[in-house]
Amino acid sequence: MYNVPEGAFPNWRQSFRQFFRSRSALSILILLNVGVWITLTVTDLAVFLSTLLFNGGLRLKPLFYEYLGYPANVRTALIHPWSVVTSLFLHHNFWQLLFNMLVLWLAGSIYSQYKSGKSLLVHYLVGGVCGNLVFQLAYNIFPAFHHISTHAYCFGSSAAVLAVLLAVTLYQPNHPVRMLFFKTIRLKWVALILIGLMVIPSLDSDLKHVGEYFCYMGGAMYGAAVGVCLSKGKKWFAPKAKQKKQKYYTSYQAAADAQQSAPSTPSTSAQDNNDEKRVEEILAKIAKDGYGALTKEEKDFLYHYKKH
Repeated sequence: MYNVPEGAFPNWRQSFRQFFRSRSALSILILLNVGVWITLTVTDLAVFLSTLLFNGGLRLKPLFYEYLGYPANVRTALIHPWSVVTSLFLHHNFWQLLFNMLVLWLAGSIYSQYKSGKSLLVHYLVGGVCGNLVFQLAYNIFPAFHHISTHAYCFGSSAAVLAVLLAVTLYQPNHPVRMLFFKTIRLKWVALILIGLMVIPSLDSDLKHVGEYFCYMGGAMYGAAVGVCLSKGKKWFAPKAKQKKQKYYTSYQAAADAQQSAPSTPSTSAQDNNDEKRVEEILAKIAKDGYGALTKEEKDFLYHYKKH
């Protein structure tokens, strides 16, 4: 009888728990989106059932969208300044939430292999805010929207998720992604399919929902700009290194003595090359067998390398 070695198949339940217990920026974003949707849905359902016998049932979701969604009207946006952020965690229905969270999990997981979780959080928020602002700008510029701009609201994580997806796709377009019915497929093709699934269902929308395209456009432009800059080696939101004050000496002998007493620092280029080579081996292992196949020592090394 053949004995299956322990760890040959990933423990999905354990991986799921480890992901959310890690308290990473990605897990926090997903938990926030899911938590907000559950809270609003349960509250709306409870109020509806409790008022069903009195006035036919009161629905609170339209009220939530009005106060937490980002309005096209500039005056309303100034009265509700929190809506520029709260709108990024609202969703129309469960299927929109599920699709956006799956895309965010895919793009965010790949992004976190190369960059820090803090920058992922920043790009999610800024990409969503850019989508809101482009939506508001379009509804106040184009005359076709003037008669509905006072009642138009933008909400959803689509623009923020699209920003993260485009950023990591343009940064690492050939990153291998394991699919269900395929061995591996490059990230750029996966992103193309996901963007199509995100945009095509809204093609038959009426004028009230066409603002979604402007929201997508804002998030996409920001994500594309981030991806292009990252691919060129430019750092976004990197803290500036503190410059040491230059010491001035009153004589040549004092400068010579200071140079002799300064500790010599050996070159670390060989160590850096070894670290980069090991990171490439770990990433190849992730692409082949998944993140769960890494040992604890490899996970710790990858975590400290990203921080460095």
